[in-house]
Amino acid sequence: MEPVDSHSTAIVIPVKLTASGLVVDGDSPSRQLLGFIDAVLRGIGQVMLQNNSYAGLLFLLGIFYNSMIFGLAVLVGVVVSTATAMLLAVDRSLLRAGMFGFNGALVAIALLYFLQPDGLTWSYVVLAAACTTVLMAAMLNLLSVWKMPVLTAPFVFTALGFLLACARFGRLHSTHVLPTAGLPQAAAVEGVVSVSTVLEGLFNGVAQVFF
Repeated sequence: MEPVDSHSTAIVIPVKLTASGLVVDGDSPSRQLLGFIDAVLRGIGQVMLQNNSYAGLLFLLGIFYNSMIFGLAVLVGVVVSTATAMLLAVDRSLLRAGMFGFNGALVAIALLYFLQPDGLTWSYVVLAAACTTVLMAAMLNLLSVWKMPVLTAPFVFTALGFLLACARFGRLHSTHVLPTAGLPQAAAVEGVVSVSTVLEGLFNGVAQVFF
């Protein structure tokens, strides 16, 4: 039996890269910032159920490639919802996994899709993103009785409420993408469906998760 050195200590690596992102130990400001960035990227990844900050970064780059406004919307939404979760002291494991970020990202991009991106609209987006965190926490508590996942329900309810409210807010201006109420019309199909049509629809279908 070998003697044990009582003065030896285990080496703790404060920051390390893993297959899914960063692992950060410690409470120094720089490490907290790195942990926050990792949680933000994981939040974007969680839109596709990926607890992976690399996937989140790729999604974010793809959205910025499509639209600067939508890219900024995703960043603002996920940062606000994640920061709100930190301020309200949610479960740290859920926070680190990005579980309080993806609904904020989705509701932000949804509102910027249907509303003109002026200063008041961005304030509206910030408020909505913060609300998704509160609703997420409430629904986690409620659905835990049945062991059901919350998924994007906070995004759906928050976006629905904030978009319906726009009709009574005179200073929020629509992009006119949001349809007005009316009787259904007959659908018309034009052109011929080809292989390229199917492929385009396939990839656009994936992209539509982020609008």
